[in-house]
Amino acid sequence: MPKKKNLHTQIKNAVKEFLQWHKWYVVEIANGPFGTKGVSDLIAVRRGATCFIEIKTPTGELSPHQLIFRSEISGHGNWYLLINEVDTDWFKTLWG
Repeated sequence: MPKKKNLHTQIKNAVKEFLQWHKWYVVEIANGPFGTKGVSDLIAVRRGATCFIEIKTPTGELSPHQLIFRSEISGHGNWYLLINEVDTDWFKTLWG
């Protein structure tokens, strides 16, 4: 029997699929010992706009490194989204 995906993976996959359906180019960032600490899970690009997306479960919180990354990214005028549920209300942020 296939292993059930954890909630984090389910949310991430739903966000990727939704964005790709709306013609965003989505890159999943592999975290590991040689990566940048705090970097977002996904980067989405469309028509010159870049959005950095962190996926959490409903009870998940940003780490200190993720808070610094969010501050740096936002400080450079980029979008940073924290998504913690399978819901499309966050998508309104991209189109205001």
